[in-house]
Amino acid sequence: MQHKRKRLLLITYCFPPDNPTASRRSARVARTVARMGWDVDVLTVERRDDSAVGKDVPTSDLLAEGNLGVFRTAPNLRTMVRRMFLRTGAAKETSGESGAASGRFEGGQASGPGPHLALYRWLRDTHTYQSIARQLKWPDPMATWLPFVLAKAWRLIRDNDYDVLMTNSYPYTSHLAGLVLKRLFDIPWVMDMRDGWALDEYETFPRLVPIPWHRRLHSWLMDRVAARAQSIWNLTPPIPQAFVDRYLNDMDTDKFVTVFQGIDLEELPRSRAAPPRDHFVISYTGHFYSSIPNEGLLEALRLLRSKLPGVERILKLKVHRSDSTHAVTRAKVRQYQVQELLEFGPLLSEKEMFELLFQSTVQLVLGGNNPWTKKRLTTKLFDYLATGRPILALVTDDSAISQVIHETRSGWCVPPDRPDLIAGKLRGLITTWQKNQGRLEVKVNARALSKYSLSGAVGKLMLSELERVTDRRRSGSVPP
Repeated sequence: MQHKRKRLLLITYCFPPDNPTASRRSARVARTVARMGWDVDVLTVERRDDSAVGKDVPTSDLLAEGNLGVFRTAPNLRTMVRRMFLRTGAAKETSGESGAASGRFEGGQASGPGPHLALYRWLRDTHTYQSIARQLKWPDPMATWLPFVLAKAWRLIRDNDYDVLMTNSYPYTSHLAGLVLKRLFDIPWVMDMRDGWALDEYETFPRLVPIPWHRRLHSWLMDRVAARAQSIWNLTPPIPQAFVDRYLNDMDTDKFVTVFQGIDLEELPRSRAAPPRDHFVISYTGHFYSSIPNEGLLEALRLLRSKLPGVERILKLKVHRSDSTHAVTRAKVRQYQVQELLEFGPLLSEKEMFELLFQSTVQLVLGGNNPWTKKRLTTKLFDYLATGRPILALVTDDSAISQVIHETRSGWCVPPDRPDLIAGKLRGLITTWQKNQGRLEVKVNARALSKYSLSGAVGKLMLSELERVTDRRRSGSVPP
């Protein structure tokens, strides 16, 4: 007797070909669950075809799994208003037959500027419009996506027998949609919350939600969705523990689960160039956030240059990230007089990023000192672990990153606020590299690394959590 395949509806604002962190997380979850035998439908926003980011991660590649489909909506009300002024039309693209097995794309494409462009720009730039828009952007700037995602999700759930609904953040609007859909359809709900949301009072949350009264509403919303969801996933063990401490007497805290970002070896390029023997290349991919200071690193490079004459001829720190923060960092680099040691580049596609990492002597991770930064495991850490190249982490000893580095023996950790120790470690690594004729390697603990494998431990945990919530539905123990 052939068993019916189980079905998952994943709601996420970010999905390839867009390539921010949340996009890669949702893509890894969808791909992993599909590989493990589930039918997965992804509901997300329309593609930004004019974006160069993620151009090597087309959605059609994900559909190679065969049982993974993608449905798309307009991203927000602002886009719809803009189209009205620009007289843009909607386009629909389909791939193969309908249903999860073939993949389907629905959404709009801009057809070019119209005669009302000046009026649109005037309205957009007025102070009154900006002030009102700022106050209404709750729970996040993507809030006006809610009616579009709810309308499409309602039709999908009505027409398909989904076993589980999953929502992914950031943005938090997807969880608000999940709360509504849970009430309407009483479907088992998994929240991929990733980070600490309103519990993070130091780093990500204050930056994303700068308005104080918005933060109070976020705490209210977080409490409501946490009570309704059957499984809540976070990226690092200390984060679920923070939720357990908050809700210990109010709900079943077993629902808070650590599901690591994970390592997907199938993402790696087949052709991998080795690091150069004549240059010591340090690579950093990502942003320099204000909550993660880089002054210790820059001072360390200044010290290294003074203690190791001619180091600029062999050492190069390659920084690839968003252009929006380059100006601030460049000013700091000039202040510390280490311009010749740094090389700036744009945000890379996934393929380009891994090509850069494989050609690196050392991969750099930056961490901060505030409590929530210490709890986080960044996406880049798992990208670095996948390559097997050595990692230099500027983090505190009590951070989650430090624990992973020491557990896997994948590199070295140095306090981020000790430039003297950072410079000393870099000098020692360069010396070792020179003695080994341009080679620097680490003996990674493969057994420890396996706990982060999407095809192994992490994937099995995802599957077991999905099975758990569906079993509770069959037993009638899922709360309404």
